[in-house]
Amino acid sequence: MRDGGVVVFDFDGVLTSRDTMVFVCRLRLLSDPRRLVAAVPSLLRRSFSRDAGVRQRSDRALVAVALRGLDRAGYEDLTRIVVSRFVDAGWLRHDLVAELRSAASRGRTVVATASESMLVRAFLDVLDVRGVAVLGSELELTARGLRFAVHNVGEQKLATLRAARVPLAAATFYTDSVTDLPVAAASSETVYVGADGEALRRLPRSTLWYPAGSSSDR
Repeated sequence: MRDGGVVVFDFDGVLTSRDTMVFVCRLRLLSDPRRLVAAVPSLLRRSFSRDAGVRQRSDRALVAVALRGLDRAGYEDLTRIVVSRFVDAGWLRHDLVAELRSAASRGRTVVATASESMLVRAFLDVLDVRGVAVLGSELELTARGLRFAVHNVGEQKLATLRAARVPLAAATFYTDSVTDLPVAAASSETVYVGADGEALRRLPRSTLWYPAGSSSDR
């Protein structure tokens, strides 16, 4: 972190070793065969398309199907189950969580993620990480249940950070994904968390952080 700078962390794959919203959807889809059947077209589109826009639209559709029939109180209960499962399974990158905590003690720190905001805040509460702003995907309640009102991924993540007046030109950005290229390009420096050499080369001004972790981190 540079003096006077801000630190921005992606969440899934950086602070966790599993995708939290994928886990939410899996729990919901596997608990009801009707939801699982309804999700099949979106799952197939996501699996076979290399187009980022198609994959993002498929993700939004999957979340809507998975959360069908769920209100905010039910979703809050679900977030507690997910956080507990991640903690018990060891799916947290504790060295990166420590880095997040340290950054928050030194200055402005943000978690900017495609995962849902309430879920991420629940993780930070359990981890007792304070002083961190969360900019994530946002849900809205419809007649059929919850769905993404804002899916905070790609260019949308960059727009969300700019709307929150996060000074990216002085920011250090931690990410594990080339979907974050727009934010990486706007940031002063990028810390890539992972082992994919091609991804590291594609991210501008990037250095490498690859947590060794335990077997439960993989």
